[in-house]
Amino acid sequence: MAPDSKLFLHDHPISSYAQKVRIVLRWKNIPFEHAIPPGMGSGQQEMKDFPAFLHPRQEIPALIDGDTRIFD
Repeated sequence: MAPDSKLFLHDHPISSYAQKVRIVLRWKNIPFEHAIPPGMGSGQQEMKDFPAFLHPRQEIPALIDGDTRIFD
């Protein structure tokens, strides 16, 4: 990973799975940005602002590094 590149994590503060990802990234001193996807927790059947290419089931966490997307 290039020094100026950053990972982006789609997460939610109360997701235990997302918390584990954040813990490991911080423990390894890997810089990353994170945000809650728009519409998360809204009760909508489908979150229209959460692109399906990030995660086909629209679940979190979803970790993005350039063209690489890791989820589940």
